[in-house]
Amino acid sequence: MVGGGCPCRKSGVQRDKPHRRSCTAGNGTCPLILSLVAQHGGITPNDAYRTLCVQGPFRLVHAATFAALLRDLGNATLIRQETDGLLLHGDAGEKLVNHYTFYAAFAAPTEYRIVHGGRTLGSLPIEQSLPEGALLIFAGRRWRVLAVDTRAKVIEVARASGRRPPRFTGTGPEVHDRIRTEMRRIYEDSAVPIYLDATAQRLLEQGRTAYRRFRLEAQPIVGYGNDTLLFPFCGDAIMTTIALTLHSRGVTVERQGLALALSGTSPQTTAHLLEELSESDLPTATDLARLIPDKRIDKYDELIGEELLARSFAARQLDVPGARTVISRLAEQSALACFS
Repeated sequence: MVGGGCPCRKSGVQRDKPHRRSCTAGNGTCPLILSLVAQHGGITPNDAYRTLCVQGPFRLVHAATFAALLRDLGNATLIRQETDGLLLHGDAGEKLVNHYTFYAAFAAPTEYRIVHGGRTLGSLPIEQSLPEGALLIFAGRRWRVLAVDTRAKVIEVARASGRRPPRFTGTGPEVHDRIRTEMRRIYEDSAVPIYLDATAQRLLEQGRTAYRRFRLEAQPIVGYGNDTLLFPFCGDAIMTTIALTLHSRGVTVERQGLALALSGTSPQTTAHLLEELSESDLPTATDLARLIPDKRIDKYDELIGEELLARSFAARQLDVPGARTVISRLAEQSALACFS
């Protein structure tokens, strides 16, 4: 429909990064705690907190959160505390810091077995967090996620109805709000950037034609067979927050590039949902994060307890205030479109 890419080449847009990637507990904190213990032959919790969170890069991590992280590391036998309060490596921590992979900063995508009716269909590296009920494309078919076993690395699926063609796209880096705002500006503009070749100019014109045909400048809701496409034109964190909020209302939502696809939902129902959400309190970011069975993003997130992991995921991947603003805008646009 409307192309996923756009000629956003302004330097300010390229360099600006989402605030949600700020350092939070688990986002690099775990290996640094273990490294401090190795460097000093042991360290007190106060000294570790002062080094990493008061003087260091993790200033968004509060003392209570840091203490919870230390407890999680202790439960995983990565660290232990002596009677005098000194933190030392536990059995698992000794093995970890002495392994050559310890200092690699990034983790590869987790590979899951896809199982249907007790039969393994194959395996798939999962880069995006999938809540139960989400739609998944595998082996050229659409599947609905029934359950996710994060320990066994298994996703149970069932066949999903619908004739939407499969989309095979990588996740890529997180997209900032300003990128999607710039995309919308370019769709509504008539100027053609001079750096576009003939093919890019043709694709841009096709995108602008589709944008005008579906009246996306005024109406963010488009019927798509038995489904509905919602075009928020916002960054990934807000898109994910809106998707999880709709999921909490029992709606099956699938990301389709710029849009959110609401499965089995009519445009009228979507408009009513947006109106209801704009007039009510949204779930907290942590509550939304709990809907995701596998919240691990960074390499050592598996070392963190479920509650702290939910808070960390919420801080890094969700934006409830931003979602509230966008939902209000979408509800207002939908209401006005009914009278135009």
